[in-house]
Amino acid sequence: MTHSIIQEEVNIFQFPKDIHPADPDFEITIGDLHGNAMKLMFMLVKQGITSNLNDKDYAQLVTIYEKSAERLTKTDLNEFNRIINGIKFNKAAIRLIGDELADRGSNDYFTLRILQKLREQQVSVEILMSNHSVEFLQACEMHQENKAFKAPLLKHDHARSLENMQTLIERKLITPKEVFEITDSAYKPSLKVISYTLSEDDSEIVIFSHAPIGLNTIADLAQQFGVNYEDSTAVELAKTIDNINRKFQDYARRNTIGKLCPAEAMYKGYSDTFFSSDLKAYPFVGVMWNRGYVAIERPAEHNGYKLVYAHGHDSHDPLQNEAYVHNLDFLNTLGRPELWHREGGTYRVLQTNRKQLLAEELTARSAAIENTSSSPTEEQESLLQIQAATLGELKESFESQMDAIATKAAILRQDGHDDAANAAALLHQKVMQSYGETLGKRGNVKLFKQECQDAIAESRSALENHRGFKLILRYLAATITGFGVLFVAADLGYKFATGKHFSFFQTKTAQMLSTLEQTLEQATKEHPSEQTTHP
Repeated sequence: MTHSIIQEEVNIFQFPKDIHPADPDFEITIGDLHGNAMKLMFMLVKQGITSNLNDKDYAQLVTIYEKSAERLTKTDLNEFNRIINGIKFNKAAIRLIGDELADRGSNDYFTLRILQKLREQQVSVEILMSNHSVEFLQACEMHQENKAFKAPLLKHDHARSLENMQTLIERKLITPKEVFEITDSAYKPSLKVISYTLSEDDSEIVIFSHAPIGLNTIADLAQQFGVNYEDSTAVELAKTIDNINRKFQDYARRNTIGKLCPAEAMYKGYSDTFFSSDLKAYPFVGVMWNRGYVAIERPAEHNGYKLVYAHGHDSHDPLQNEAYVHNLDFLNTLGRPELWHREGGTYRVLQTNRKQLLAEELTARSAAIENTSSSPTEEQESLLQIQAATLGELKESFESQMDAIATKAAILRQDGHDDAANAAALLHQKVMQSYGETLGKRGNVKLFKQECQDAIAESRSALENHRGFKLILRYLAATITGFGVLFVAADLGYKFATGKHFSFFQTKTAQMLSTLEQTLEQATKEHPSEQTTHP
């Protein structure tokens, strides 16, 4: 496998002198961004990913970036957006090792806008979860409670870019709605806990993480996310990582990443008291905060295949001079204002060949969806008969349709159908949000049904002409209606028997689910009219 460090002294506030043409067969991984949008932009120009940005516009971006949040004007933001909107990007793959938001840089709004443009032009972007980015995400999740984007742990200089974005909102230069729209459409879909790339013959795997980790950390992550851990081959290890990331995306879509971040574990990371036992107990926090090396298992070979480890976050890896360890935080002061000087710093990125299983699997899953969605199966048609469907069947149907929509969205984007991909992604986001919030937390069945119907109607014109979507939308609508019918009927029966309202989302065991279905069966016998009068 080809993996090499590109390193040179640069000034990110000056247009790059030497441009390296982007190679779509390779990917570029850059170390901690420190919340610096110009460091990201410099890399995009330096590696030839931008195709038409000139030195004059680059200098204008720098001027705007360096203005304080108190001095920025609407004209400044319009000019920044004009330049960003005009950039054309070449086909490429990039990975951000972390700390792209809620860090020491100027303003998260600038970084989000660049990421949005990359997404619009189908540049492959991976962003690894880090101790700063999780502060941004938790600020989003707690926005309704705090009435502001406020980092839960990091303050002042440590989260300056987030605080400056909040200043723009308070000055009414941008809106929370704009931030949420970019976050949901362009930022969250790119997030991963950890990542990898495989050699062409699958004999070697490079593992990417924000903080230093080992194979035992990945095993602990698998346990935390409830997936099987397998490392008998490099491909099996890659599948494990993909499955961890799929589970993590469920948390991202449902705005519940904060549940993975116990306050006591996060504070241990912040105060440098995150020890080996903590890494095992809180592996997700560990991939963002760990700075210990004694307890992580990093063999160069395992079960007949080779391993390479690439990370950021900590600059003192004892193995960073070994060929199988790449520390992207070594000499990484570039973009960090309190350590960086106008004359420049060390630019350091890792170039690797690109091979991941997910792209291949998406094609296969898409084919499967096309085959099963082109005409109704007997099982699918039975779901349209609401009275015949059990709660378990409806939940399984719902998860199946949402998985199909997510897969189709990825394939549509891969094939260049950007409008349809955006519509599918937005549909997925709105339905999942309503499922978790309106139905799950508030128990409002009527509003859940209405929100989902509105989301389906909004997406229909953009999606129905794409093969397979017409039936997917039909089954999804039927499933949502079925949820409403069964939820209300179960609640009536449960309240009749116990005097309490029933919450489906609190039934976490098979026994409780069985109790619900028995209650539902009894309820429909005793109150047959209720099943049809509460759609």
